[in-house]
Parts: sequence; C-alpha cells; structure tokens
Amino acid sequence: MSFYQNLNLYYDILFPANPTQISFIEKYSKPAARILDIAAGTGNQAILLASNGYDVTATDSEEEMVNTMAEKALNENVPLQSIRLEMEKIQLLSTSSYDVIVCIGNSIVHLNSIDEIRNMIKDIYKLLENDGTFIVQTVNYDRILNLQIQELPLIKKPEGISFRRTYEFLDEKIRFNGALTVEKDGEIQQFDHSVELYPLQSFQLVTVLQEAGFSEITLYGDFKENEYSITSPAIIAVAKK
Repeated sequence: MSFYQNLNLYYDILFPANPTQISFIEKYSKPAARILDIAAGTGNQAILLASNGYDVTATDSEEEMVNTMAEKALNENVPLQSIRLEMEKIQLLSTSSYDVIVCIGNSIVHLNSIDEIRNMIKDIYKLLENDGTFIVQTVNYDRILNLQIQELPLIKKPEGISFRRTYEFLDEKIRFNGALTVEKDGEIQQFDHSVELYPLQSFQLVTVLQEAGFSEITLYGDFKENEYSITSPAIIAVAKK
C-alpha cells in the first residue's frame, strides 16, 4: 500500500476532531452556512460541522481519504458532499458559492510555489459569497525558518501509533519527512514519506490575501484566538471578503 493508504488507516487516531477548531470555525459561520472544507483528510471536522447543521462540502486529493469520509458520513447518517479534488483545481467548483471556506492542517503549503498559492486564494475569493470568510492555517514557518527547527513534536498515541515529523531545508522549500510507526501484536512496522513544502511566511500569506481582494485580515497563533507572534505554533488567517 502507498503511504497515504497506510496513513488513512490510522488518520483518525493521529488527528482526531478538535473541538477548539470546530468552535473557531463556527464563530465565523452563520446558522446553516454553506462551508467548503479543502484538504479535509478523512473528514473529521467536516462531519462534525455537518452534524451541527451546516451545509458542508469536503474535498481531498487522496482517493482513500475521500472514500473514508464518505463512508463515515453515511454510517453516521450525516449529510456530507465529499469530492476528490486537488487544491489547485478548486475553481472547478465555480458553479457553487460558499459562506465559509476552510483550509487547515498545514495543507496549503503542499502547493509548489507562492504563485500556485496566490492563484488558489484568488479562486477561493471567487467562490465566496460577498460577506464570506476564508480560514487558513499552517505551521508557523516564520518560527521554523528563523530558528531552523528540524523536528516537530512526536505524535504518540496509546494505541501503538506514532508519527515522527522532520524537516530538511532546501533553497526555497522544505523537505518534510514523515515516519509512521505502527506497533501491533508484537510487530513494528514503519512507513516513510517525503514531500517538498513551500514554507509560507506570515507576510507572504497576508500579501496574497490582500492581492486576491480580501478586505479584512486577522492573524492568530492558535485556534484559541491568541494573537499571532513569531513564537506561535501556527499561523491562522481569517480573511473577510
């Protein structure tokens, strides 16, 4: 199986739905709002939002993830539209419009360049209703680059699942190395994956949001709405159309 097929098996253990994230998104969502969740993984947050009465569409580029989220929604009797779609092709949803668009989980940095990020954000702007909101979250690459941080905290679960995340610094990008370790029935398996990421800094994110036309942009350092700083664990932008 591919790395993502293996990750899909343990995704919900490693990255369970976060009530703080849900509350943050709901703060910017009117009742029954139309929400688009981009790069939604196995749909944990999308399914929770849909179960809370929102009209949710969730996309992911990995077929296994999309199949899992669709199956989970069906089993939980939750109305969810799940679509296999790469981030850079989000304009294919142009026949729809949304009140809130969400792209969290450090997903946007999987695009290849600042130009691809700029184009995607322009497409997101077009998909939003006139008073719509875009919420995007990444690791704090201001901090990563400034301190040359080479490893993120180990994710270790009592179920015998762990996920090690390390960085290698390239000229304009960062190579992310993920090592998924599964201990079961006395056996240990490890699945490795590497991918190049674009280390999007806060000033770059604000700039491309402004270029797309967003009029009001607020940065936070976490989903508890603490003010963003160079030492924050994350960069979260809330951009109003």
